[in-house]
Amino acid sequence: LQQLRAAGPGAVLIPLGVTLGSVVPGTLAGLLLPTGVKGAAAVTAGLGWYSDHFGWDSLYLLMAGVSVIGFIFIAVLWNIKDDGYLRDE
Repeated sequence: LQQLRAAGPGAVLIPLGVTLGSVVPGTLAGLLLPTGVKGAAAVTAGLGWYSDHFGWDSLYLLMAGVSVIGFIFIAVLWNIKDDGYLRDE
């Protein structure tokens, strides 16, 4: 699990292919790729709508705010161990 965390979410396909056969990684990639494409299209359409209605300055502030919220989540969750509990070490 530590190796997957270091390599990123795409590394999940490698152990599945080793344990389940060579067909599984291709199948998973084929199922996950359209989901990512649809998500990217939805985000692009949503940001376009937002910039049309509220302007680019507001969009940049929105994106900066979302980035700060993401930073806060990462800072809080950084020390969570594999079992999901926070510990002081």
